[in-house]
Amino acid sequence: MKDHIKSWNKFLFESKLRVFDFDDTLAVTDGKIYVTHITGERVVMDPAEYAVYEPQPGDDFDFSDFDSVINPVEIKEISRIMKRVVDAEEADGNGRKVAILTARAAPARESITNFIENFLGIPAEKFELITLGDSNPYEKKKWIKDQIDLFDIRDVLFFDDSPKNISAVDELKQEYPEVTIVTRLVGYGENYREGKERQAPYEGSLDSGEYQTRARADHPQWLKDLIGKGGNKHTGGGKGHKRPKLKRSKSAPPGGARE
Repeated sequence: MKDHIKSWNKFLFESKLRVFDFDDTLAVTDGKIYVTHITGERVVMDPAEYAVYEPQPGDDFDFSDFDSVINPVEIKEISRIMKRVVDAEEADGNGRKVAILTARAAPARESITNFIENFLGIPAEKFELITLGDSNPYEKKKWIKDQIDLFDIRDVLFFDDSPKNISAVDELKQEYPEVTIVTRLVGYGENYREGKERQAPYEGSLDSGEYQTRARADHPQWLKDLIGKGGNKHTGGGKGHKRPKLKRSKSAPPGGARE
């Protein structure tokens, strides 16, 4: 009976919402997105590439790789923050709700839960897992909005690797000026996927802000326009030359994390 009352008290007095995306935020996996264009051309993307992809008319998407978690690797910079939030709530009971909010569909629930429990060491009862089954950024915004309305949430912290998801959630700052809403754009996935050494540990970037979000989303096109066009030797189009890399280097992250 005491445990039952304790659980209800926690439910009634939650005021902080801590939301973590899964793919390329808490973990990188070998899952791929397969896009078939209207022309019949088939393109394979990893989650980082899909996060900035602008769909074309007639695109057909195959997300079947994401029905399970394939060869996951923990992104320690972000998992460390999630662990700290869980530990803080366990210690002081200040009303933090911890959620993993993913575009993956229901079939992935078991493998995600197993990963969080076995790799991160966080019991399933310490977080809520939401599988939206939809990659529309406004579905993530809607879920967070519903939490604010239902539970009178006053403090939101959202981690995601997709600029489009960040932009959608950023809109809530205008809709709920009385609520503290901080979004953090995560950029570790590429380094982990390519097997590079991790950057110096820090506790997550500060609020991504509209500029950083827009800059990351627009950067591939900027580079393509600036250095990716033309056929002369200086742009990499001449004989014996390679095309220039169009990937954006990482911004220097400021420190600081919130529980």
